[in-house]
Amino acid sequence: MSKTLSTVKCLITTALLIGICETAFGNTPLRLTKSEWKMIRKPFANINVRFIGASFCLWIIGTLLGSCDRLKGITTIYGTVTAPGYGPVDSVRISVIASNGFVRTKFLTNAYTDKEGKYEVTVDAPRGYSQIECSVVLDSDPVSSKEYRVAEAWQDGKKIKNCCSVVAGWKANFDFKLFK
Repeated sequence: MSKTLSTVKCLITTALLIGICETAFGNTPLRLTKSEWKMIRKPFANINVRFIGASFCLWIIGTLLGSCDRLKGITTIYGTVTAPGYGPVDSVRISVIASNGFVRTKFLTNAYTDKEGKYEVTVDAPRGYSQIECSVVLDSDPVSSKEYRVAEAWQDGKKIKNCCSVVAGWKANFDFKLFK
């Protein structure tokens, strides 16, 4: 609900600003006498005032739309954790962090698998972070940390080598296979 409300607010604000800019710098001719026009025009002989005003309005609109881009950070990661030959693994912690693509990371949340080995977590990427990463953490449970080790990660049914990152705002399926 709040995502929809924020989207509506961004669109209304942008529409209002476009209306204001059109009124201020639109096609309405200026009502000046020739002498007034010469006095104004002389210092700015090579500058088109309407072009500058319209450019400024477009810059403000772009800035506002850039803040609306923040709405795209809602990311959902889901999947299953299984142990081949043993079936689904219960209560495995999945750690979710945000990354900016360089060295800066920020912890977001943990998710735990259910009895069927499934997990799902939805997060909102913080401003400045473009990637959401998840990983299996086995050291939180003494039994599972001694019993299992992470061996394979799968994304959408395909085995992957570099685990497990998704662009903020997307939905991704990561399955993990644990081996004894």
